[in-house]
Amino acid sequence: ITEKEVKAWGPFDLVMGGSPCNDLSIVNPARKGIYDGTGKLFFEFFRILSYAKPGPENQRPFFWLYENVVSMRAADKQIMSRFLECNPVIVDARDISAAHRARYFWGNLPGMNRPAIALPGDRLSLQECLEPNCFRTAQFTKLRTITTKMNSIKQTKKAIFPVKVSGEIEDEEGDVLWCTEME
Repeated sequence: ITEKEVKAWGPFDLVMGGSPCNDLSIVNPARKGIYDGTGKLFFEFFRILSYAKPGPENQRPFFWLYENVVSMRAADKQIMSRFLECNPVIVDARDISAAHRARYFWGNLPGMNRPAIALPGDRLSLQECLEPNCFRTAQFTKLRTITTKMNSIKQTKKAIFPVKVSGEIEDEEGDVLWCTEME
């Protein structure tokens, strides 16, 4: 994407982005960091953000947001903060959902520094997210982050499936989450 294309598509009110965390997360022992692999996509976001920002002569509101994993190296976080000219806010989905998924958010959205507050009707425990009347019981209240890795659905070092099935189709090993329960 070129600067000319971004200018032609604009003006923009909001630019949002987030690069894959696999090369930034300390959970991945083979991570490549911010300057290699998917980590360097951060700089693509920054480049496009720079093109999309209105110039000083244009006083219209412009907002932006960038997201990535909390479990990155401190040096990578400092580089991102230096480029984006602000420090991130940490938001953890556990405050408003059944998942424990902490993320950094950089940006200039109004109210970004306010705490996330659950609303009436939000499903805050895993059991509340399971399909009703299916003889399934949550093994945990909150889940760790689930990724595209096959075993990330299993919880704790004991690799326990998050759901226990009871009744006629009881399964010793447990059960995964159904796609209707993941969101």
